[in-house]
Amino acid sequence: MRLTRISWTGYRVPFKNRFVAADVNAADRHGLLLRLEASSGLVGYGDASPIGAASPAAVEALAAQLASLAPRLLEIGTSGDDFPQLAEAIPAQSPAPLRFGIETALCDLRAKENHCPVASLFGGNPQRVPVNALLFSAAPEAIGSEARQAVDLGFKALKLKVGALSMEEDIARVAAVRQAVGPRIALRIDANQAWSAAQAVEVINRLRPHGIEYVEQPVAASDLRGMAKVRRSVSTPIAADEAIASLDDARRVLEMEAADVVIVKAARTGLLQALAIVDFAQYAGRPVIITSSLESDIGVAAALHIASARALTRHPCGLATGSLLESTLVSPPLSATEGFLSCPQHPGLGVAPDKRALKRYATQLKGDLSR
Repeated sequence: MRLTRISWTGYRVPFKNRFVAADVNAADRHGLLLRLEASSGLVGYGDASPIGAASPAAVEALAAQLASLAPRLLEIGTSGDDFPQLAEAIPAQSPAPLRFGIETALCDLRAKENHCPVASLFGGNPQRVPVNALLFSAAPEAIGSEARQAVDLGFKALKLKVGALSMEEDIARVAAVRQAVGPRIALRIDANQAWSAAQAVEVINRLRPHGIEYVEQPVAASDLRGMAKVRRSVSTPIAADEAIASLDDARRVLEMEAADVVIVKAARTGLLQALAIVDFAQYAGRPVIITSSLESDIGVAAALHIASARALTRHPCGLATGSLLESTLVSPPLSATEGFLSCPQHPGLGVAPDKRALKRYATQLKGDLSR
């Protein structure tokens, strides 16, 4: 089975509420959906969006690289026993989000060809995966109310974005959440590289009475020595997120003893590299959590299939981000129920773009190339 057509469409989807974290303040999520059509008539979809909320310029840059790569992609066959060959036709220097989108679409096609879900293609089975809720409110009273609503919906783990406000304000917000939900709900905080090592040690030690499950990326991704120092100085587990953009990065983080928990974002690593990192972290005996990067449900579904295939059910994953967006561009959306996302069991990803939603949120950025 050969690829016969590749097309792509930019999208802009508003957040329901402005997305604010230490490293971003945005009203909209800008992204890029791609579509691969095979000689069999089967179609595979992928989300090749930049990390985070992104910008029109960042999406345009990815689309330009996709346009230059498209003729080479049309030479890819989707069959064969050696599954990693799918990735070998994509240049190693291609941006990770672009690799993620292309690999997702190829896996969607390959699984449809084999009449199985992508999770089965990865050697596992579709299943329910526990997920955390993401909290954003700035005021303590508001975030306490937001936390109670999430728990009422069945979430057993809550994640707070910190670092955009002062240390005192963030401590007050965490305290308000703990008071609102009680001691049994897991609380995670994500600083998105906001602190120095010294600041991280101070704030994490001050948060210790509130029972934090882990602190995600407290310092700059490039400062592994600083992160290792923080880890040695506190009793709260440390998680690496931005520090892991490849399997080599994951090895380096663990070799330097810089983190207790491995966070995997497939849009930062590529889909197949994400699978390899999950396997490595599990073999190393470290908790591993796969998260989205605010993609459409095409991208979230790809990560969900990895989580299902590798039975990431002990520690809730960060995949319930669709509720932050006005639309996830598929219908029905991947909605959490009682704190779980169910991995689709249909062949391929089990989701596809909704034509009405794509018409509404598509930008004028489009491309199309056929054999």
